[in-house]
Amino acid sequence: MKLLLGSLLAGSLFTSVAAAQAEPRAVALEVPDCMGAAGSEVKHLVALELAPRMRVSETSQLTGSVQCGSSLAIVAVDDPARAEPLRVEVALAAAAPKARARLLALTLAELITTSQLEHAPAPSPAPEAPADEAAQADDDDDADADESSSSGRAPALHLWITPSVSIAGTPTTPLIGGDLGASHVLGPVAIAFDLQARFGQSDDTNAETAVRSLSASLAVMPLILNDGVQLSAGAGLRVGHIAMTASSLSAGIEGVTHSGVWLGPAALAALHVPVLGVTALRFAFEAGYFARSVVGLDERAADQLAFRGVWLSTSIGLALRMP
Repeated sequence: MKLLLGSLLAGSLFTSVAAAQAEPRAVALEVPDCMGAAGSEVKHLVALELAPRMRVSETSQLTGSVQCGSSLAIVAVDDPARAEPLRVEVALAAAAPKARARLLALTLAELITTSQLEHAPAPSPAPEAPADEAAQADDDDDADADESSSSGRAPALHLWITPSVSIAGTPTTPLIGGDLGASHVLGPVAIAFDLQARFGQSDDTNAETAVRSLSASLAVMPLILNDGVQLSAGAGLRVGHIAMTASSLSAGIEGVTHSGVWLGPAALAALHVPVLGVTALRFAFEAGYFARSVVGLDERAADQLAFRGVWLSTSIGLALRMP
């Protein structure tokens, strides 16, 4: 018997505590009769709209009220948690007389609900990603950065037509002309091919010698830089044909033309700097040695003009960059 009584008391206490915790918030209503709408009817309708989440009480810090004017009714909700009350004007005179109580009740219930919803707790922040997911995200960011860096590399192919100048021969003869060439990147090296045309003149006391030279070269140039700006340097072989036409400055001596094939190894360096769109500014330098020389002789079989030893060339101009 005592055990049964204890169980009943415990159950009653648990029910009371649960009921107290789940008890809805109270709201006091101040609604006078307004334009044919009975205040008591409005309060009853508001209680029905708010149940079961809220209940109407005679006293509460949360208050809903109606102020009746000549044609408008002002519906207000005063909440101590708000700096200013919520207010809405209702054109009650424009509504049908039988619908006015319902209109006031719906407006007041909606305003009370809005006031409470604005104080609802903010949603919980999203849980932090596990450490392995965060690490994976970092790896993805690094991969994106690497891809962006790769996209900034210099194009694989350059094409150019540039003015150039060379110094060669004995006596030293300046030669002016142009280069037509292309280079293509294959892995860590650039393969370069070009055609050169050179023209010049050598003068001495006996004759004037006009020089024309056409040559081609092939070079393998390891890349030093290839991140937007491309810098390469390497070695190659140049083969050409040169023609020398002498005009005598002395009476009774006839000028002659001499030509021949020449070749030699060369050291080359090239720099491509992007300037605008698909163009780049190209700087190139070459130093070579005549392994097979060409020598022009005068009528006494003495050297008139000899292309032997070292030659130097440089060029600057625009190149077309291709992907």
